[in-house]
Parts: sequence; structure tokens; C-alpha cells
Amino acid sequence: MGLLAPLFVSGLLFLSPVVSCIAAEPAHLTNQDAKQLSKLAVPFTFVVFGDNRTGTEVYGGLARRIADEKPAFVINVGDVTADEGDVELWNEFVRLSAPIKVPYFIVPGNHEINDKGSEAEFTQFVRQPGNELYFSFKSGGALFIILDTEQPKFVSRIAGDQLVWLKGVLSGSKEKYKFIFLHRPMYPYKKQGHHYRDSLNKFEEDRNRLQTLFLKYGVDAVFAGHEHFYKRCEKDGIIDVITGGGGAPLYTPDSEGGFYHYIRADVSRGSAVFKVIDNKGMIRDTFKISKGD
Repeated sequence: MGLLAPLFVSGLLFLSPVVSCIAAEPAHLTNQDAKQLSKLAVPFTFVVFGDNRTGTEVYGGLARRIADEKPAFVINVGDVTADEGDVELWNEFVRLSAPIKVPYFIVPGNHEINDKGSEAEFTQFVRQPGNELYFSFKSGGALFIILDTEQPKFVSRIAGDQLVWLKGVLSGSKEKYKFIFLHRPMYPYKKQGHHYRDSLNKFEEDRNRLQTLFLKYGVDAVFAGHEHFYKRCEKDGIIDVITGGGGAPLYTPDSEGGFYHYIRADVSRGSAVFKVIDNKGMIRDTFKISKGD
């Protein structure tokens, strides 16, 4: 029983319960530790996908399939909930993610961050390396870089301190493989999707500078979301992938990449093989990065 507080009404004394409201801490993914991955050796598997947002039934099924793949870690390229700061939606995402026991990293998406307030809230929901919005880690001879395209001062750009940091990370890397993960794509499709005008092509000069940096330091592949479909192309020898089929409403027909999916990557000493697997378990695309022994 709660405490009783005195209440005076017309000279009479009554005891009224004191109601204490304490905001519950939002749930968070329990395993976002990259330190354990530094000792990972090849061969290993990781999974990348994104944009599950409101598609809870689809995402729940994908999470179970991803767990069955037994990856070393998982990277989601953003938009894991529908509305920034919504604790109930975040708790639901965490609950549906329960089958995934390995480190699970979240790229900031526009449905998580749209101003300084929601940026701060995001760091309450995640417990990523350093609790940062952009970071990198090394694992099994590969460099993994998570970027933030949602910085309030630099939306749809990688600029300012983040760009300086990125140059330092890439220039100091001797890893055989280099993979980039961000939410908004560098090369969206003009006639498909909804985000051609609010992706990294919105600031073409900044986007081209970023691509030049990736070329200089040998980036192998860039993975993005934002558009709710699957597409793969190659720009200047760098594989560019949009993987936004995690459960949010699809933007294109199945024949044009509009299917729910995740990407399984099997990394070995000489190659990295990627399989695009839909929510029914069918392989929809494969591609390979060869490095030699």
C-alpha cells in the first residue's frame, strides 16, 4: 500500500494516498560491446539490414532468421522505430530483437534523430561503443565504420568533426576489408523510392568528396537504408548497397527490389561473400569481394 498524506476538507482530516510517478528507463539492447569482436578471426559472419520501423511482424520474423544464421554481430542501418523518442516503440523494438544475442549496432536514422533533443534521446536508448553516434571497430582483418547522416547541423552530409574523424580512421587503417554503414544513401535512385532529394546527393560536392576519400583509402562497400527496397550498384569500383527491407512499408514492386530482406556476409581470408535473403528464406542476390590469400 502507498503512503497516506493528510487531506483537510471543511475542518475534517482525511488520509489520501500519495501517488509517486517515476519514469521507467527505456529498454536498450543488452549487447552492443565491440571490444569482444577485436579478437574475432576469419572466417566469420555478420548481418546487415535496416528500416524495420513499423513492420513489427516482419521484423520479428527477420530477427529470428538472423539469429539462426549465428552471425558474430549485426548492423542495422537505421530507422528502427517510427517516431523519435517514443519509449513504447523502442521497447517493442528491443523485445522483438531478443533472439539476436550477439552485438547489435544501430546506425542513426531520420526516424530516430531530427534535432538536438532526439539526438540526446537516442544515446539513452543505445549503449554503443563510447555511446557515440558514429564510431568504428575492427574485427577479423576488417574495418567497420558507422556514420551519422542525421547530425542536426549536417543532415544528409558527412561534414565537420565527423569528417575529420573519418579521415583519421581511414588513413590509420591497415585492415584488408573496409566497410561503411550509414542511413541515407550516397547514390539514391531518381525514379524509385521517396528520398532522392534528401539523401547524400542533396549536397553533391560533399558526397563526391566523401566518395574520393573512400577511393583513396580502399573502401570496399557502402551500405545504406532510408529507401525501403534492395538495390546494388558499383561506383568507381566500390559496391554501393541500399538495404531498407527490414519491415517498413516497401517503396517498389518485388521485381524492382521491393521485398523484405537482410544481407548475410561471410568473410574469409581471401573473400567476402554476400547473400541477400528475403523473409521467406530465399536467396535473392549474391555478390563477392575478392582479396586473394
